[in-house]
Amino acid sequence: MTDVTVNEILLHRNLFPENVLLPFSDHDRYDALSDKENLFRQAKKLAIPMPETLFSSDFTSREALISDAVRLGFPLVVKAAHSRERLSGKYVASSATYANDPNELKTVLGRPPYNQLRCLVQKRIQGPGIGIFLLAQHGDVLARFAHWRIREKPPSGGVSVLCESIHPPKEALDAASRLISTIGLQGVAMV
Repeated sequence: MTDVTVNEILLHRNLFPENVLLPFSDHDRYDALSDKENLFRQAKKLAIPMPETLFSSDFTSREALISDAVRLGFPLVVKAAHSRERLSGKYVASSATYANDPNELKTVLGRPPYNQLRCLVQKRIQGPGIGIFLLAQHGDVLARFAHWRIREKPPSGGVSVLCESIHPPKEALDAASRLISTIGLQGVAMV
């Protein structure tokens, strides 16, 4: 299922018969995890290690954001707060975009969707991609699974297209479990 599908189902959950069970929390809890700005702010509060991050919503202009971002150093990653955001009645897709210098950053932030939506600018961290999958009931983790991304699309970093099951690394599992518990997740999630 995609972000768009889950979002639409949860926004219209009341249209389903009572006997239809959905493996997801309510929309507010789902959005608390799928909104990257909210997720990273929550991680910061919980002292979960994360890349240096700037939030466009904290700035009055893109120029001020760019000025502070340059101080982080390059390369940087720009991400929309949501992978798929409803804009003018339809969903707009975005993916992580890299900037290697101030001119690239200005170009990225000046074009859609980043010039229209809330976004994050982060210091780029190189390393293996690990996904933690959890099943929770009222924030209590009932089951866990993890994979290591062998190949991603795009190769510079993104969704896994070839992965291997691994034992969940303790630090990553702890961080994911704390995020899930904080919002009281009911259902499945991937962090």
